[in-house]
Amino acid sequence: MPKNTLLLVLSAIAAVFPPPILQEESPIERPAQKNEAAALAAGEDPLERLRERSDYATLDKRAVGALAVLARARWPKELAGFVYLGVEQFSAAGTSHWISIWSHRKTGLEFALIPGERFQMGSPQAEADRMPDEGQHWVTLDPFLIARTECTQEAWMELTKEALPQNSMLDDALMLPTAGLSPVEVEAWCKRAGLMLPTEAQWEFMCRAGMATAWASGADKGDLQEFANLGSAECPEDWRKIPGIVEAWHDGYGAKTAPVASYAPNAFGLFDVHGNVSEWTRDHYVSYDVPAQVGTGLRPGLSGERMARGGNFGGDATTARSAKRFKCGAGTSPGANKGFGFRPSLDLPFPISLEGWPAETFPLPPGFAPTLPSGTESLRFAPGWRDPKTEDFWSYAFVMWIDEPVPDSAHVGELLNGYYDGILSVFARNAGKDIGSDPVQVKVTRTAPNMYEAQMHAIDAFATFQPIDIRVLVDVIPEAKGPTTVHVRLSPQPKEHRIWRALEAAIASIEKP
Repeated sequence: MPKNTLLLVLSAIAAVFPPPILQEESPIERPAQKNEAAALAAGEDPLERLRERSDYATLDKRAVGALAVLARARWPKELAGFVYLGVEQFSAAGTSHWISIWSHRKTGLEFALIPGERFQMGSPQAEADRMPDEGQHWVTLDPFLIARTECTQEAWMELTKEALPQNSMLDDALMLPTAGLSPVEVEAWCKRAGLMLPTEAQWEFMCRAGMATAWASGADKGDLQEFANLGSAECPEDWRKIPGIVEAWHDGYGAKTAPVASYAPNAFGLFDVHGNVSEWTRDHYVSYDVPAQVGTGLRPGLSGERMARGGNFGGDATTARSAKRFKCGAGTSPGANKGFGFRPSLDLPFPISLEGWPAETFPLPPGFAPTLPSGTESLRFAPGWRDPKTEDFWSYAFVMWIDEPVPDSAHVGELLNGYYDGILSVFARNAGKDIGSDPVQVKVTRTAPNMYEAQMHAIDAFATFQPIDIRVLVDVIPEAKGPTTVHVRLSPQPKEHRIWRALEAAIASIEKP
């Protein structure tokens, strides 16, 4: 980054911290951290590190502190209601992160700034006790803030200045989680606080904290004793006779909630992500066949079935799995929500503009690839997709709706080979170039059920007529009725490049004709 641009960045950061705030939030202003902010600012966009958890996880304490400075400048409106407290390191099950901690002015709750990621949501088929509605799929999230604990009764009353509603669990212990409330009541409180409920995707991501196992504590449910208030040996005898209610260990609380943060946090520094109270989410219960929005992971739709996650003090480890989904009806029955609470959050959006991304729609099969199945194809092209001087070169996304069964790895390879052999040969012929009879080689790897990654080596007939290596991501979405949906994103850029976020947004923008 040129020196004058760097000065502008640092000036913008300084403008966000007038003297009164500097005194209040002194931990963020240590000289070492300001120097680190300058070092990070020398890159293309240092906050890009917040887009990908695996990249973010390599940062040290000073770098995460510097990102907190820059986050304040990027999201001044969202972070105006927070006081920065510092950076702490959290580890669980072999995964570790430095996390910036923020205090919410209106409620006193501590929040963690969680990095984003394109992560695999749902449970693998081999996971014990998984349910059919937990199919694995990829979701792309922006960073977000989320409370480190479930909302406490103290925080609830700090905002409302009044006693809890009659149907809640009244207790003198203000550090107990607020429970017994309907999602409508909770959403009203969040709105008043300038907060919101996390989406189901955000909830699962923050619960996992980089783990792909059934629990944030690892694959062994026995490790949950350190992390979760679940149904335990202290529960009443009639509870212990019911399958799926209790575990054999003692946790000290039995059939009641524990004060928040009584157990160890996960690798994001978040407490009680398993057990204590089940936590309401923003979205209704919607099938995973409905695509999650890029950024928040929200699935649109009002099914009338509210969602909760995490399990509670009245269930065993199976009900507290990271991927477990709870359908809760409308969540409004008086007295029926005693095991349900919430954990407020706040989105930190990275807007992705698709301005200048042309769109086209064609019938299938195209003339250049007559062996493809019949159907329809819609495409969005990055602005520089045919310009080798740009980072967008060879970057575009398309959706196919094909009239045939769900393809496997071999057939995905055949589709890509047939498509690109045909189109590149046509472009080369029109340009009077000879690229041979086999201009494309494709190697496909299955990464998850109905998800594939392909490495494509091709002769670029769009511009350079030189060899090029392309990364291709393919998601296949089975439909109960109608054609099979196939999402394709491709680019020569590495997976960490910002173009992949834009390609995800391009896919989300394509509507079925």
